[in-house]
Amino acid sequence: MKYTVVIVTYNRLELLKECIEAINNQKRQFDNVVIVDNASTDGTKDYLQEYEKKYHIIYEEKNGGGAKGFKDGVEYTYKNICTDWILLIDDDAILDTEYLENISQFISANGEYKAVSGTVKTEGEIDTTHRKRLKSKVTFSITPVSANEYEKESFDYDLASFCGLLFSRELIKEIGVPKAEYFIWYDDSEYSLRLRRKTKIANVNAAWLNHKTKKATQKDQLNWKGYYGIRNMGDIVRIYGTKRQYHLYRLRVNVAWLRNKILFSIKNEECYKFNYTLYKDALDDMKKNAFGFNAKYHA
Repeated sequence: MKYTVVIVTYNRLELLKECIEAINNQKRQFDNVVIVDNASTDGTKDYLQEYEKKYHIIYEEKNGGGAKGFKDGVEYTYKNICTDWILLIDDDAILDTEYLENISQFISANGEYKAVSGTVKTEGEIDTTHRKRLKSKVTFSITPVSANEYEKESFDYDLASFCGLLFSRELIKEIGVPKAEYFIWYDDSEYSLRLRRKTKIANVNAAWLNHKTKKATQKDQLNWKGYYGIRNMGDIVRIYGTKRQYHLYRLRVNVAWLRNKILFSIKNEECYKFNYTLYKDALDDMKKNAFGFNAKYHA
């Protein structure tokens, strides 16, 4: 089996260096490394030019978001590299030295799986938000796989993040590449649902990576990324759910919009104005099928 890793990076040079070091320190080496630089401005391009003979480097002309980075990386790999499996990670995913070794052993012993992942840890603890299951056929609700299932050797699930997901190259011919138009967020969930139409997805719990980010916290104010999450999730429910599920999803977003509008009228705090505007924009754009980058919502 030949394995290729696709790394998407943007303005995190020091993390990228650590990510590459972890790739090079794998017990079972990758056969190819593809790095997609999303038009970084922090010296990443200068750094990568030193490795153009060793790695496959894609320099994007502009930052099209992680979704376009993964789409371009997968498409390039499919068209130009002889490989059997493709691993997707961002530059903040630091693989344990035996990550690919554990994954490859599972693949060799379980030929029915064409999509496999490892365990994501953040600040030393398992982050269950990266591996999820569809929970309800009524509302299209999604729930993380519970922490106790990570005590098994592996488990099956439905929705993977691109943080450590591998899939068989042969599936690309059938299901295509990730959606660039999502910009960020839920491009991985949508792709997982396409994968699930063709294969089961397994998490190999002994394989793990360190996701070098801060744990998510619940805040009253959304951040700019919430727009893309709400909009893109609506598109997923529209495509893969029922009409009832889609209407229920839009109803929940409308309720959140109304709640924040009322709170703003009572408290006159800018966070609630930002929230209700974001909800309204996401609702309008998912209805119009208007995707891609929205200039109102960026870092």
